[in-house]
Amino acid sequence: VKLRKLVVQCARINTIMRMMIGHHHNVVFVVVVYTILCVLSFHHDVGVGVGVLADKQSSSSPTPPHILFVLADDYGWGDIGYHNSEIPTPHLDSLAASGIKLENYYVQPVCTPSRASIMTGRYPIRYGLQHGVIQAPQPSGLHLNETTLPTKLKEAGYATHAIGKWHLGFFKWDYTPTYRGFDTHVGYYAGGEDYFSHEASWVYTGFDFRNNTKSLWPARGEYSSQVFETEALRVVSRYEKEDPATRKPLFIYLAMQTCHDPLEVPPQFEEKCDFIQDESRRKFCGMTVNLDLTVQNVTNAFKQAGIWNDTLFIFSTDNGGWPVGASNGQGGASNWPLRGGKFTLW
Repeated sequence: VKLRKLVVQCARINTIMRMMIGHHHNVVFVVVVYTILCVLSFHHDVGVGVGVLADKQSSSSPTPPHILFVLADDYGWGDIGYHNSEIPTPHLDSLAASGIKLENYYVQPVCTPSRASIMTGRYPIRYGLQHGVIQAPQPSGLHLNETTLPTKLKEAGYATHAIGKWHLGFFKWDYTPTYRGFDTHVGYYAGGEDYFSHEASWVYTGFDFRNNTKSLWPARGEYSSQVFETEALRVVSRYEKEDPATRKPLFIYLAMQTCHDPLEVPPQFEEKCDFIQDESRRKFCGMTVNLDLTVQNVTNAFKQAGIWNDTLFIFSTDNGGWPVGASNGQGGASNWPLRGGKFTLW
């Protein structure tokens, strides 16, 4: 019975994955997703951690699974509860405990290369983005010859939504999310900015927050995590109201600003970490507590919509964290007991 379920599940996903892979070489992310889905279907259809297929698959559904990919920013190995961190992350811990922990899963050392790898399934050295991040005034981006994951998922019948950080180029519209396969995007284009004013102060200063291609001025003053959570809930709510006969499976790429510098968090979350003496680590802890709550609220929305049991959930970081004391006091992460962190390959 288990073997039959495995064959059925892999056949169900095989067409999608073949379309995603296309003629690319060194496909990493796509193979990881395909492997997770097949293995999970063999192990009683469970999943999570860095990769999760929630609970049980619905064998009667002809549609592919929903995909919820949450990407944290500058999040260290020692910043999640189940790695013996002092930071409480009960919801992420629960997901990991009931799913699959990819403890030998590697990312690139900084933002742009990792995000490019996720979007293409290819090593960034293949298209010249391996050296570092794209600066705000830099006329560069993920090459338009590269086929993206959301483009292939759209061809496979998905509704595709990007929420949060992009950091793959915006010097021309063709390089922005809604021109690279996403139906919608709420978030920012550059690498970092203030969590409340949404003004970038990295090389150049300016408001960087969008609803698709329009500046999202009403979000000024609202904490970015709350904006992103609200948008994710809106996407799920809209899906619920669509005709079940015609609605498309969801791909939500939720690329959080947390825990990139500057270390900023609403006081009610920092207060939950008042047992930590170091100010940078305490603020980082509060940001992580907020991140855990966002994941909880979004996954609860999937459950309330009745689609969690047919959802692949993946949680990852884009690179290692900046440890306490780094970046002029803006580092608050922990990578212990691993060496290195952000900017290092090891």
